[in-house]
Amino acid sequence: MIRLVALLIWLLAPGIALAQSNVPDVIGPQPKIQIGLSTDTIFITSDFTGAVLTVFGAVTNTSGSPEATDSAYTIAVTLEGPREKAVVRKKSRVFGIWVNTHSEELKNVPLSYSIATSSRIGGPAGNTVLTDLGIGVEAIAAGTLQKEAELADFVEALRRQRIESGLYTQNDDAVQFLSGPLFRASLSLPAEIPVGLHVVEAFMFANGKLIDQVSLPLRIAKSDWEQTISRAARNNSLIYGLLAVILAVVTGWLGRIVFKRD
Repeated sequence: MIRLVALLIWLLAPGIALAQSNVPDVIGPQPKIQIGLSTDTIFITSDFTGAVLTVFGAVTNTSGSPEATDSAYTIAVTLEGPREKAVVRKKSRVFGIWVNTHSEELKNVPLSYSIATSSRIGGPAGNTVLTDLGIGVEAIAAGTLQKEAELADFVEALRRQRIESGLYTQNDDAVQFLSGPLFRASLSLPAEIPVGLHVVEAFMFANGKLIDQVSLPLRIAKSDWEQTISRAARNNSLIYGLLAVILAVVTGWLGRIVFKRD
């Protein structure tokens, strides 16, 4: 009898160990993230010098009750602009003159990109997580741009140029937990932010792993007067050009009369 019991224990031991290894790390409702924007449309005027978009959010479980604190989760909030192709040119010195000698077309590139995080996502290991998910300024090339070795210099040049112009920004510790699960993120919009449909996306991490993500649209549009001028220049370019020339001539003539010396 003792030998039979020992044999049964020996046979069941691997199954017990396997069952224990499959026990989930978190028991209970899976935490979720929810966000809201201070505005869903930002209008660009002639004197627009930039703006700040405030994103409010909360971490809840599936039943909707508060679930997290600032020490339990890391939050990353991104604002990604419309995607278009970009042509990057390389200059070389030819007979003492700098000229464009080579160019590459990079497809599906965000015109603008901003990210704010509550803290660094686990150091170097966290950077790998972000890169694998295509999150962050440094991860843009790994996600949507070509990764061939010969394009590395062009990708880096494009990223550097857009960082210098303020179109690509990354700020750690820019997401603040207000009280318990409530948080707020502030994203800076540069003066040259492109017009079109942008996407605000929030990511929630725990122990270096992505737990949940959610997104909302944000529209960047020109104000009525600026939009009218832009539409006229695009749809009636000849008439727009003639009116611009006439306006310049009239302005010069009036200036000559006003400032004419006796």
